[in-house]
Amino acid sequence: ENGEVLAWDLAMLRPRLWARTPPGVFSSPCTDLDVNRDGTVLFAGGVEAKARAFALGEGDIRPRADVALPVACAAAHEMDQKPGLGQVALRPDGRILGTAGWDYRVRLFSAKAPFKPLAVLKYHDGAVNALAWSPDCTLLATGSKDTKVAVWRVFPPR
Repeated sequence: ENGEVLAWDLAMLRPRLWARTPPGVFSSPCTDLDVNRDGTVLFAGGVEAKARAFALGEGDIRPRADVALPVACAAAHEMDQKPGLGQVALRPDGRILGTAGWDYRVRLFSAKAPFKPLAVLKYHDGAVNALAWSPDCTLLATGSKDTKVAVWRVFPPR
C-alpha cells in the first residue's frame, strides 16, 4: 500500500522481482494497470487523483513524463469516496488511454507522449469503476456505481 508498482518475472520456476517504480511516484495504493501490446509502456492509476505512464525496460520501470496525466479527479460530492480512478484501459490499437474516475467522469488521453487530454465523458451519477474497449476500437463501455452501463462511440481508428 505504499504506492509502488512491482513487475515480476514469472517465466522462471521461482518468480523473481524484475523491476519496481522509483519511490514516491504514488503515495497511495495503485489499484489499476494496463500495458501496451509490445510490453514497453505501463499505465497505472489508483486511489490518488492521477494516472501515470511508465517505460518498461529490463529491470527498470521509469516514469515516461515529468508530470502525471492530468486526470484531475476530485470527489463530486462531499459524501463520495476520496478522489481516484476505478480503472485505466488502453484501447487495443494502443492510441488512446481511458480512465474511469470516482468523480463520475471518464477521461480519454492520447497514449503517446505528451499524453494530451482528448475528451471528458459525462453521463454517470456515481463513481465509474469499469471500462472496456471493443476489439475493433470503435466502442468504449463504462460501468458505474450508479448501476448504469454506457456505451460510447469514440474516435474511430483511421
